[in-house]
Formats: sequence, C-alpha cells, structure tokens
Amino acid sequence: MEIAVPSMSDKKWTCADLLSSYRFWGIIFFFFALSFISSLSSSYSIYFWSKSLSIPADRISVILACSQIGYLLGMIASWFVCRIKSRYPLYFVALLLIIGVVCFFCVNNPSEVIRLIIGQFLMSFGVGIMTLLVPMLLFSAIGSTQTFVILFSLCLLFRFIIANYLPIFIYSIPHEYISTITITLSIIALLFLLPLPKELFSVAPPKRNSSTQRPECAKPVIVALLAFFIPIYIIYWFVRIHREMQFVTPSPRLMTACGAGWLSAIMPFSAAILCLTLSEEIRTLLANENEDTGIQSGWALFWALLFPPVGIAIIQAKMNRFIVANAENSSDES
Repeated sequence: MEIAVPSMSDKKWTCADLLSSYRFWGIIFFFFALSFISSLSSSYSIYFWSKSLSIPADRISVILACSQIGYLLGMIASWFVCRIKSRYPLYFVALLLIIGVVCFFCVNNPSEVIRLIIGQFLMSFGVGIMTLLVPMLLFSAIGSTQTFVILFSLCLLFRFIIANYLPIFIYSIPHEYISTITITLSIIALLFLLPLPKELFSVAPPKRNSSTQRPECAKPVIVALLAFFIPIYIIYWFVRIHREMQFVTPSPRLMTACGAGWLSAIMPFSAAILCLTLSEEIRTLLANENEDTGIQSGWALFWALLFPPVGIAIIQAKMNRFIVANAENSSDES
C-alpha cells in the first residue's frame, strides 16, 4: 500500500524533505564542483605555472594571495546574497565560475598574469559565497540553528579535504587535459542549477509518497549478522523499516521507503542519519505507549557511525519493543 507522507506546517521542510529533493542535491553538487575547480586551479598554479609558463615564484605567491582575499570577500558578500532566497544568487556564482575558468585556463604566456589573478579571484570569491550560502539556504528551509552549524562545518571540512588531498592526484593528469576537465566540469555544474525552481526552499516541500507494510518483529542479532556479512542487506533493511514506520505513523521527518534505500546506497554516513531519525521517532512512539524508550538516540548514532550493523540492531530492538507494546495495548482495549 502507498500513502502520502504528511508535511510540516508553515511551509517548513524536514531533513527528509531536503534529502528527497533535487534542489538539495543540485546545490550540493554545484558546491562540490566549485570547490573542486577552485582547489584544482590552486594546485595547478604551484606546479604547472612554474613548469610550463615559467612564472616567477613571487608572482605565483601574489596570485595565491589574491585567491585567499577573494575567498574572504566572498564570505563577507554572502551576508548580502543570503537575503535573496531564490535561485538567482546561485546563477550569479555560476557566472563568476564560468568567467573565472575562462580567464584562468586560457592563459598561454607569462605576460597574462593579470588574467590569472582575475580568474583565481573570481573562483575563490564564488567559493566564499557558497560556503555560507549553502548552510543559510538550508537553514531557511528547516529553521534549525543546529542544521546551519553542521552544514557550515561540513562545507569547511570538504573544502579542506579537497584542497589538501587533491594535489596527490593532480600531478598524474596530463597538462593538456587540465583545462578541458575544468571547463567541462564547470558547464556540468551550471546545468545542474538550471532545473532548480525559482523559490527554492521558500515554498512548501513537494508531496512525498511512500510504500508501507505491516511491521513484524525480527531478531536484532540476526539483523546485525546479515548486515555484517551481506552489506547490501542494510539497504533492504532500511527500506523495510521505513515501510513499517510509515505504516504505523506517517511522519514528515522520516524518509520514504524508496528514498531511504537510495540514500543508504549512495550517501556516506547515511546509516547514521537514518538510524538517528528512526530512533527519535520510535522513542516518541514508545513514550506515547508509556513504555521504556530503551537506549538513548546518542548511542544509536554512535554505533551507526562506528559500526552500522550494531546501529541497525539497536533500532530493530526498539522497533520490536514498540510492536509488542502496541499489540498488548490493542488487546487490552479489545
């Protein structure tokens, strides 16, 4: 059976709404592509400029300094850009990216250092804007300060990882392919922004439909062993548990069954996110039944991050407790 998942009031989005929306993934991919291109250009400058263009080290240091200035000014400019809660700031950043890439990677002689500076500045300026714009857009959708802090930290962490580990692979790429890769990636990133609706997250989230099934008890130990020896079982288990939860109490905070399966298959650390949400929902159901809520959600999150089979076993044990409590209360009422 398929049901329509209810929405929050006042046009508020939930984490499940975001993760099920193309708007979220389109913006995230654009930020990743922009960070990758900016870091690629920085790595490219240190090695390839001195080797192929014979640019002196002092000029390279000036270019890199302008890049950092552009990043800081971009973060300052994002305070103003964030007030425009539509897709147009993203198009503005995409335009900066295209101009920066063209200026940066179409330089053929050392006399065009100014174009290198402009290109590097514009790309870093765009990254600076997106570093605050992405968390702010999602904060405006959910209205949670915790969401803003987590996303801002993740944006900084991702940029740090790309900037420090990309040079390991950059030197194996032939020199003549660098500009082609960068220009192609910037065009693809722009194409991901085109289908975004004008209002972004300032309107109510789209309706979501989820398949359901009647909940059944399962032994947590067996679930953990299957998840450990057959990793693909984790995907099946998340689909099944979300079907059961949406059957018991349709909630806008939960993913649809299909969405949970895709998320657990393609997104790193998705098991922790799904287990935390499931734990909170089941604890609420147990509290409504005047039952012991069991292990705290923090421990479920800890084990889902450290060792996902144990995390899903904890959730299965909570679900079993609710199924038994619900059956007992139903028999008492009858």
